[in-house]
Amino acid sequence: MSNSSVASNLKNGFFWNSLSQFASQGMALLSMMVLGRLLNPEDFGVLGMFAIFIVIANMIVDSGMGASLIIKADVSAKDYSTLFLYNLIISMLLYLILFFTAPVIANFYKTDILIQLIRVVALLIIIHAFSIVQNIRILKEMKFKALAIINFISAFISLIISIIFATKGYGIWSLVIQQISMALCTTVLMCCYNRFIPSIVFSIKSFKEQFAFGINLMLSNFLQILTNNVTSNVMAKITTLNQTGYFVQSNKLTGSVNQIVTVVIDRTIFPVFAKIDDTEKIKQAYINLRKNIFSIFFPLYVLLALLSKPILRILFGAKWIDAAWMLNILAFSLIPLTIQMLCRNILKSRGNTKQIFYNEIIKSILLILSIVTGMFLGIKYFLWSIVVSQSIACLWIMYSVSKEIQYNYWQYLSSTLILVGISLFSYYCTAFIMNNIHIDNPVLSFLFGIALILLFVLLLSYALKQKEIFNLIRKVVNTKINK
Repeated sequence: MSNSSVASNLKNGFFWNSLSQFASQGMALLSMMVLGRLLNPEDFGVLGMFAIFIVIANMIVDSGMGASLIIKADVSAKDYSTLFLYNLIISMLLYLILFFTAPVIANFYKTDILIQLIRVVALLIIIHAFSIVQNIRILKEMKFKALAIINFISAFISLIISIIFATKGYGIWSLVIQQISMALCTTVLMCCYNRFIPSIVFSIKSFKEQFAFGINLMLSNFLQILTNNVTSNVMAKITTLNQTGYFVQSNKLTGSVNQIVTVVIDRTIFPVFAKIDDTEKIKQAYINLRKNIFSIFFPLYVLLALLSKPILRILFGAKWIDAAWMLNILAFSLIPLTIQMLCRNILKSRGNTKQIFYNEIIKSILLILSIVTGMFLGIKYFLWSIVVSQSIACLWIMYSVSKEIQYNYWQYLSSTLILVGISLFSYYCTAFIMNNIHIDNPVLSFLFGIALILLFVLLLSYALKQKEIFNLIRKVVNTKINK
């Protein structure tokens, strides 16, 4: 693949995947605004209790095997059918396990409604099984525009349905209906677009090839999901249900931002980079891409931390203000998470899933140790321990990528720390000014904070000769002028 083709595919992928995620998450945010005012923090806390079981089940169904078909040059209908049958059979087995263990989970949390909730929400596992092959086919062909349209329509329909049920007094069930309706719409639309129906054919040879590639991804995903979701379960045990609800909603906000970045990176970089064989081309493309991504997203993360209080007040109302300090801390975890996700996709595109698994083991050990330590120091230290452990894990993960693409580690680390430092310094300067200038109006406070952050980021970027953000601004301006 030529450099121009790589650049063109990356540009196309980032545009449509970004548009898709901003539209989908924008609707999800609108839904959170409406449901956050109609429902109580306890409702979100209840769903957060068993979310980890559904996420892990979906991960096992996905298994990482589909990624092998994106890398594979010639994929047959037999390969797709083999993956589909595996997904379907495993999803049904996992649903039955959750169906019959629902009373045990409900008894553990001493919340009877969990029995019904788990048995209904677990249907997502089977629905997810029908969408995996369809999604893989779209990604392999890099049909980013089609995927964006499908996600937008699904998010819009599920948003309308959830709001209707919430206004009719269905409470927590409106959240459940939103998840199921979105999954159903996405699966149906993907099937209609692909017009591909897997046959009842299972190839042991194909399964072994896919499983050999996917096993390390599945294990690393398992560790990632387990450690990322264990916080909600720990919170439910060490604090009140109300505080857990605050955490779930704050985590959901940062999760929405992380979801946008993760999906855009995963759906764009992996399919494009998987087609590049030359290490030097990957290295150069990665260096340029990394700086552009960090220059855009790091300032947005510190902005979310800085404006946590007005954001919650504007979105969900005054009753959620007490969750602002949680959102403030969790927003900082987005910086190391983005670095990790970018590194993960480079390794995956190179087929080095074993290193991804090793990285996840180290990351999980650090996170669990920090969580255990934080539990004895209080909730605030508990949340900060998550940020610290994610940051330490970045140092090792970045090192593994530098070895993979032959990129000098200290040059890699220093250039990344400069961009992190610009955002953090801008945050503290803006926070100092805003703490001494009290603005009661949340909208004015929000706009004032944005202006200050952007000013400091631009000044520091200019002083430290970081041209990426100025190049991006110049491209946007030139595009609009040409139009």
